[in-house]
Amino acid sequence: MSISAEQVQAWVAQNEGQTVEFKLESVTQTEVAEAVASFANGSGGVLLIGVRDDQTILGVRQLKDVVYMAYAAAHTITPRLDEQVKVEDVEVDGRRVVVVIVPDDCADTYLAGSGYRQRQGAKNVLMTAQAVAEHVRLRAAIPFDRQPLPATTFASLSEEKLTTFLRERSGQNRPDLGAANRRPRNRKTHCLRRQACQWVLLPNTRCALACLRCSVILLSDDCTIA
Repeated sequence: MSISAEQVQAWVAQNEGQTVEFKLESVTQTEVAEAVASFANGSGGVLLIGVRDDQTILGVRQLKDVVYMAYAAAHTITPRLDEQVKVEDVEVDGRRVVVVIVPDDCADTYLAGSGYRQRQGAKNVLMTAQAVAEHVRLRAAIPFDRQPLPATTFASLSEEKLTTFLRERSGQNRPDLGAANRRPRNRKTHCLRRQACQWVLLPNTRCALACLRCSVILLSDDCTIA
């Protein structure tokens, strides 16, 4: 369904905020990409090109160029968004406004320009590394027992609980001294960050490995305590 002039006027009256942003015709492709990605990383939104910050509708003269640029900007985003966004030109009081609509159901974490951004009020704010990791986790719906724990260190582990877990898993109540030369078979497993895992042997175990990159613990089928 086409966007009406009344709808554009309602967005302009709403002013810039969490889901609305204004840009002039002089906006760059990078700025459009960053705005679109910010909306996509949030709950969607509307970019109005041809509207000044004070809510004055100036319109767009080079209409085809701006529409093309908006789609091109969405295409440069990683993952690309040119097939999800909707771009239309709408006549409002004799002036043409280019409307870029970003849906509220974008499922990934989107990179544009110099980094990942998210909408905070009327601004597109760079996300921290921790915020990006949390955003990826929430949108990827990683199972609870496979979620990365970026703040976890070996000091966070309970030696008593780990020892009990290994005993229960191995079905033994005493150490298996013959396990000293055994190692997990899945050394080439890739971690949740899609890089080769960097495995280290957990203290006081003979066959329990932890990835320094994603904090996943890997046990061999016959793992026992030391």
